[in-house]
Amino acid sequence: PHAVPLHLAPIAIEEMMRSMLKTLRTGVCSFTTSAPLASHVHITQLWVYPVKSCRGHPVPTAQLGKCGLEGDRRWIVAAPRRKRSGERRDLDILLQVTQRTHPQMARIIPKLVDGGALHLHWAPGAGEKQIADVTVIARDAQEVCHVNVWGDVVECTDQGEEAASFLTQVLQLPGARLLQKRGNRCISGPGPVETSLADEYPLLLACEPSLRALNANSHSGAITMDRFRPN
Repeated sequence: PHAVPLHLAPIAIEEMMRSMLKTLRTGVCSFTTSAPLASHVHITQLWVYPVKSCRGHPVPTAQLGKCGLEGDRRWIVAAPRRKRSGERRDLDILLQVTQRTHPQMARIIPKLVDGGALHLHWAPGAGEKQIADVTVIARDAQEVCHVNVWGDVVECTDQGEEAASFLTQVLQLPGARLLQKRGNRCISGPGPVETSLADEYPLLLACEPSLRALNANSHSGAITMDRFRPN
């Protein structure tokens, strides 16, 4: 795939969507600028969220591939689920951990660094202690495990004890592990779509006019774009 620049030359909405859909199906991306000016749109921001449900960060360019933006939602936090009485466990399947149950994940700041490593920083709230940062080197050859992501069982690799200790302290969640995906998820629907660890589809788009319209009708204060976690 080609790099997608932060500020594109004007490009037709319909043509951009066709190009993105082709990319998600074939892994090949190309943008052109041949459509009428009336339908032009600019990409104003590009965001990646390296660890699912943790904070994201903007990037100036990104590689758009079959499973979304490179580096987006390639890691996940998971923990053992409680065994129900009398339940049989053929596979030791972990459960994903998200902001729905652990909102403090929004203050875990992951960032991709040189060589494919992942840096984790914790931004403590008032009265909370600082926890030392952790840099995780991809560990493809390490223990393979399985995590339940909204009913799909995804094969991942465990990223080691240092990352696990960091997450256990931050989330106050014994047994928390950092995992990196090995395979892709296949989402069924009108047509099967491969994605990484995102909830539904490889790419989430949001437009600023829609956000302005939402805020114009909101009575609970301004809503910011990061609430929607788009790419």
